[in-house]
Amino acid sequence: MSNTREGTWQQRNRILYQGHVQWLTVPVQRAFLGQHIQDVMIDPNQNNWRKKHAATLFNAYRNATHFSDVKEVIEMIASGGEVRLSELNINLTNYFCQRLQILTPRFVAHHFSMPSQRIERLKSLCQLMKCDEYFSPMGAKKYLTDDGFEIGSDIRLHFQSFYPKPYVQSNINDFTDRLSIVDVVAHCGFHGARQYILSQ
Repeated sequence: MSNTREGTWQQRNRILYQGHVQWLTVPVQRAFLGQHIQDVMIDPNQNNWRKKHAATLFNAYRNATHFSDVKEVIEMIASGGEVRLSELNINLTNYFCQRLQILTPRFVAHHFSMPSQRIERLKSLCQLMKCDEYFSPMGAKKYLTDDGFEIGSDIRLHFQSFYPKPYVQSNINDFTDRLSIVDVVAHCGFHGARQYILSQ
């Protein structure tokens, strides 16, 4: 039930390409600011983006230690048929959770009837899931505090301060952080990536 915002990770991600950060962006039909993410359509007029992204990922990681572990996701991207941005994100999330043995239950927010106001919607989701704590990225701190998330709520609010630990990356001396999970898997394998996540 998230809304689209400019400059977010909903349609793009970062990889390491020949020692430099490169963005991969999924083309979408022009969406108005605040449009629900489940309503955002992948642009059908940009039908070659899948092959381009797959080729970029192949060239970026073909010499990585665990390239064999990312070949399947590259093929998924190249041959996928998703028409909505949310479908693509959900399918990729489910794939990586399965391969990394992450068993945390996941739900699609727009399957539930929720208030339209963002704070009330978030509180309602927490109550529906019987949550008494909510962990949020630091990027949402301003709106959660400004909109009074904790006012009249029994839900404890925590902000994550996540600083990724370095892992060995190919063709680079200094560690580059905050890249796609594809980078972690390419350099650590699925088993190593799981251990990396658990160690954070």
